[in-house]
Amino acid sequence: MNLNTTLIAWNPTTGTLTYSVEGLTQTSIVVSMTKPRRAQLNRFLPNDQNLPSITRWNALIETTKRPITFGPTNPPDALSNNFSGIIGELATAGVNMQINLKPQYNIVTSLCPIPIIPLNPYKP
Repeated sequence: MNLNTTLIAWNPTTGTLTYSVEGLTQTSIVVSMTKPRRAQLNRFLPNDQNLPSITRWNALIETTKRPITFGPTNPPDALSNNFSGIIGELATAGVNMQINLKPQYNIVTSLCPIPIIPLNPYKP
């Protein structure tokens, strides 16, 4: 099941990701085998304040040996150079994320940052 969400919080100790779907708060579990997906950077506005974190997300995907997985949710060094550190930054910023859940298990199988797209930017 694919969900377009707004991230709310990340708990690396438990792998718990809290997010909002159409105003409803939900929580799911990120596991080491969760697959990070590349964000389409060309769909983000150039002045998006989250673009540096999302660019690092994509760069980490590019430099990670295959298969690309989230890895430890609570690595010894939760820095910005691992998926756990970056997802923490993205959750703090309330970034939009497409999440794919394993049916009936509430486990995140993949995640991908997505841009905020206004419904109608020209309507006053």
